[in-house]
Amino acid sequence: MCRLYWLTPIFVFVCSLGLCAQGAPQIFVSTGTAGKIYSINTSTGIASLPVSTQGADYEGMVVAPDNVPGTSHPYLVYACDSNNSRVVRFDPAAAVPITPEVVYSNGALQHPQCGRITFTGDLVVSSKDSGSGWWMFPGITAVELGSGGSLAPIQLHGAGSSDQGIAQKNTGDLLIVDNASNVVLRSPSTSFGSSVNFITSKEVKTSSTSMRRDKVRQSARPSLVMTSRFSCKCRWTIPFTLPSRAREADRYGRSTATRVNCSTALLFRSQR
Repeated sequence: MCRLYWLTPIFVFVCSLGLCAQGAPQIFVSTGTAGKIYSINTSTGIASLPVSTQGADYEGMVVAPDNVPGTSHPYLVYACDSNNSRVVRFDPAAAVPITPEVVYSNGALQHPQCGRITFTGDLVVSSKDSGSGWWMFPGITAVELGSGGSLAPIQLHGAGSSDQGIAQKNTGDLLIVDNASNVVLRSPSTSFGSSVNFITSKEVKTSSTSMRRDKVRQSARPSLVMTSRFSCKCRWTIPFTLPSRAREADRYGRSTATRVNCSTALLFRSQR
């Protein structure tokens, strides 16, 4: 059994995947406008640079299964090139240097932020543009790598003033940070066609979210990670047991918000 934890901080975006059958977990780190995506083996501490694209703005990422029958790719990494309004994906096991496949570029969806994969294999991304909300690429994980160059997303809900990080509760609901309005929105599964304010914070100007989910224990204790925009001086881990959500979150247990220094890497790794 594995415990899988996700973390998506501002500027340097991190996601970890536990490869239970294959051994050591990997961490993927994107660098924003530097156009680089690093892969780190957490057992050896060795970092490699599989992707380097001049002019790219790789921000949010998500790891997804490859659901094509007979595929030779156990999983693919999806990344949003936000400034260029593109979504790309690649097999991290491919020969380096890797040229990511562009699955979307410059359509109705502008300035995307990746992302989450639904249980039906759809990719959901948010948009930084006011009122653009969040979008879905239906069935993208069933499209063969190299054949996804003309995929068109569907707008699910046009909410938010500047939607940034996107996460998912263990119930399937989406959590989207609207950093301009300083709220975290909640969009119910599975249609994701509406939203309500889930967390309103006057203390922390939120920029990104991630979910921490324990896949082993039935009574998982997910938490929301929000990054401060105040000169990146701190990162807050906000449990779902904030006073305004205490009743809803009682089953997850109680804890307090924890502040950590942005200079300290907060990487969660898989554990057997």
